[in-house]
Amino acid sequence: MASSLGIHRVTLQRLKQSGYFRDGHHFRKANPLAPRSNTVWHQQRVLIRMNAD
Repeated sequence: MASSLGIHRVTLQRLKQSGYFRDGHHFRKANPLAPRSNTVWHQQRVLIRMNAD
């Protein structure tokens, strides 16, 4: 997702942790039961959110 946006992956994680993206709307865990699961992003919603600012 970070490469699609043209930003660093750490920047994407910081935006996620700050609440810029909503869990369940912009992203979700690939395995909700695993604490360190990969993140699955909804690309269209993230792009709309990034272009809104």
